[in-house]
Parts: sequence; structure tokens; C-alpha cells
Amino acid sequence: MPINSSGQGFSENTLTKQDHFRYFVDVHLGICKGIFDTYQNNFWLSHKYYYIDLNAGPGITEEYGEGSPVIFLQEATKRQVQTRCHFVDVNETVIEALKKNISIFPCQAEYFPYDNHLAIKKISETLYQYHKKGNKKLYGLLYSDENGTVPFDELTEVFSQKHLQTLDILIYFSATTVKRCLKSFGSDKYKRLTDYIYKLPKKHWQIRQAQSDDKQQWSFLFGTNWENKQGKMGYPEVKQLKFYDLSSQKGQSILESLAYTNKEKQEMMQPKIPGLDI
Repeated sequence: MPINSSGQGFSENTLTKQDHFRYFVDVHLGICKGIFDTYQNNFWLSHKYYYIDLNAGPGITEEYGEGSPVIFLQEATKRQVQTRCHFVDVNETVIEALKKNISIFPCQAEYFPYDNHLAIKKISETLYQYHKKGNKKLYGLLYSDENGTVPFDELTEVFSQKHLQTLDILIYFSATTVKRCLKSFGSDKYKRLTDYIYKLPKKHWQIRQAQSDDKQQWSFLFGTNWENKQGKMGYPEVKQLKFYDLSSQKGQSILESLAYTNKEKQEMMQPKIPGLDI
């Protein structure tokens, strides 16, 4: 994958990713705004939307235009949602560029010039300070868009904390990379995608189908604890973008295609004969 001047990867899938991110964020902001408006006089709820971007970049690049920080703030401004943003980039020069590129937006922003493994923990500590002021629930979204491996273990650790139960997770990842790491380095260091999802402390998940011609199998994962009265995910499936609940047959089929290689799937379908090792 080519890397731009700010250290972010881009490919022919990048524009589709940004379009899907924009649509998804708009839906998520709209639902959270509905919650804020419905409970506007309730003190148990923080009426700000907390956004965490673990791979923020400069906000605008020559290669693909607007990045996730700018896209998010455009949609939040359109929805008239008050936000508190936490932007992560290990490169301080990139952070300075980001500050300039989002200066036109009305948002409260904090910047974390660390690798995202450390930044996740620091942001969690910051959010805890907001939470404990009146024991308020925090609504919002963490977005992870890694060039390489997703910090699944750190996300699992941090989101096990009570003050992040109502903060949702959106992950853009290469399923091929997840499988390659497991095969190359073993289960002591890496896990299968299904195991990562199972360990992340979110009750409900949606997954986006990868494009059929995409060898890297880029996909989105969305996790939340919000559920309806029937105990199912409270957010709608964004089927026009090929997002499906993992509890559905279609979602399970997508997950299987992303979690296992073709060879592994064939082996699972092979009948087992007792006492015979093939």
C-alpha cells in the first residue's frame, strides 16, 4: 500500500472508505442527537458527542482530499451536535497541520502525539475525568483506521471500563492482514478475527462486506452495547453500504469469509473420520 507524506496509507479503496465513513458517521451522529434532544433536561447524560480518531492524520491530503477528522466535523456541524474530539497522530508536524485544517470548525479538541497503543489509555483517563463529574454517561465513537494491525488488545482492555460502555467502536481493517499475522507469528501474539470480536466488550456487532476484487479484504466493524427492547442492536443495518448484523445469516457468512482462508474453510467442510489423520 502506498504511504502519503503524513504517513497514512491509501489505495483505490480509500475514496470508498471515506464515503462509507461519512454516511455512517452521519447516521451515528443523528441517532445520538436524538438521544441528547430526548433527554436534554437529564443530568445523568453528557450532551456532548465524544469522538476519538486513533489515526487522524492532517485532515486533508493531496492524495484523497478530506480525511476522517474533517469529514466527522463537517457532519457534526451539519447536525448541530456539540463535540469534544480526541485526535491521535504520532507525528507532531502532522498534528500541527491538522490543527490548521480544522480551525474553521466549532469543536473542542485535544491532541495526542503518541502511538495509538499509548494514546488509547491516555484518552480513557481523560474521558474518565469527564464521566466522574456528575457520573455522566458519555456517548460517541472511537474510530480506528490502521495501515497495519489494529490495537485489538488495547481496545479490549480500555473498553472493559464502565465509563466507556456507551461509547461505540468503528474499526476499518484488512482481514487479510489479520489472517497473515496469525499464520506468520502464531496464536501467542495474534488471534483470529472471531476471537478479537468475541473479547471486545461490546454486545452487538455489524460488519461490512469486503469488495469481491479486494485482495486485502478491507472491511468495517462496528460495535455497540445499545440495544432495543427485543435485546437486538439498536442501530439499523446500513445495508446500502453492505453493513450487516453479525447475528444475521448474512453477517455470519461475511465474518467467515474474512476470518478464515479458503484453505481453512475447505478443511472445515471436510468430513472427519475417527482415528484417521489426513
